[in-house]
Amino acid sequence: MSTTIPAFAGTHWLFGSAAPFMATPHLLPAQAGLQHGGLAWFRILHKRFLAVTDADFTRQALVTRHERYERSFHYRNGQAILGFGLLSTDGPFWLKRRRQILPGFRTDSLQRLVPVTRDATHAMLKHWEQQRRTGAAVPVLADTQHLTLTIIGQALLSTDVGRDNSERFGTAVRESLHLMRARNTSWFAAPLWLPTRKNRYLHGTRRILDDYVNGHIAERKGCPVQHDILQTMRQARDPETGAGIDDAGLRDETKTLFLAGFETTATALAWALYALAQRPDLAERMHEELQTVLRGGAPDFDSLKRLPLTSAVVNETLRLYPPVYNVARQAVADDEYNGHRIPRGTILLFSVYGMQRDPALWGADANDFRPERFLAADWPKQAFMPFAIGKHVCIGNHFAVTEMTVALAMIVQRYRLALQDSHPVGMVGRITLAPDRDINLQLTPR
Repeated sequence: MSTTIPAFAGTHWLFGSAAPFMATPHLLPAQAGLQHGGLAWFRILHKRFLAVTDADFTRQALVTRHERYERSFHYRNGQAILGFGLLSTDGPFWLKRRRQILPGFRTDSLQRLVPVTRDATHAMLKHWEQQRRTGAAVPVLADTQHLTLTIIGQALLSTDVGRDNSERFGTAVRESLHLMRARNTSWFAAPLWLPTRKNRYLHGTRRILDDYVNGHIAERKGCPVQHDILQTMRQARDPETGAGIDDAGLRDETKTLFLAGFETTATALAWALYALAQRPDLAERMHEELQTVLRGGAPDFDSLKRLPLTSAVVNETLRLYPPVYNVARQAVADDEYNGHRIPRGTILLFSVYGMQRDPALWGADANDFRPERFLAADWPKQAFMPFAIGKHVCIGNHFAVTEMTVALAMIVQRYRLALQDSHPVGMVGRITLAPDRDINLQLTPR
């Protein structure tokens, strides 16, 4: 017998939950799900959405019955910027392309990522020391964005993005993410061929990204082999036809990897530093671990496995501040869960933010930054999905964790961290879960 899924209360008679969702897209699905036992309907204008914070149903939809759910229009809208990359496609095309790209993210690539991250972090720390000696605070978010863009430029293209190009390209990436979100949440998204102001700006931003990436793809032809992800994609072959990825495909996948791996990791790293600045006791324990394992040296690939507290800090950051806070799917076939009918056509928003802060799973201190929870054997693994789960799990998940661990290890070894002011930093749900203002840190050498 089918039971009724409750509806989220307090919505406008005409607009539904449009206003609160536009203002706090990370909060509304989380609140709806958590207040109603894990599943709740909410409405934006004429569209109904199912908010999900139930970890078991999430696993059913994304893993055990994933064939009944496909990526929703939110991802297809990304084609306006990304073309036909991994983030904006699904089905057989997506599966073939993912298999072609996957070798670029295996262990040997992670091993090459560590020295790249070390070098980029060393350059950032040199810049920080110059700032510190003038008495100035360091703007964490701006600098972590430059750091991650530098790292991904080397890992993807073996190129030094440079601070000037970093600002220009980084702005284009951020604007792309903003435009994608605007199309996803707009009451009316004009067809891309209409010369509206937003569409002209969107096309201009896409041209900046395309020109940058196309230039590197063109330069690579006839050049010595580089050990980077672009080279891996150029060498990839379709197992059935033997065909490689054409230039348009290389462009789209490179843009996708830039967008997926730049802002997300930068934001998570900024949140980690913010949390450590608020917990000097934890930062001291982390420093003791780093001194014991690294003995004042820089981390290498093997040493990362011997830093349990540092890894727990990374995990706790990703739990409390998941860069991707909602995962959207659309039911392509009827489904059922615990007596609830999930009709074909339902658009579901799985609230990563809500699941990872659910007191029923994480305890009464679910909203507190407490990395120690990840050192226990019984933490709720089924409710931890900062990189999604199932077939669409983020292809760069180990890249992001490796970057964060190496960077944090080097920063905490060198500096004590303190916030410039005591005003809390709030969260803003953009494409990533971003701070509502920059995080300014005062540094004290150890």
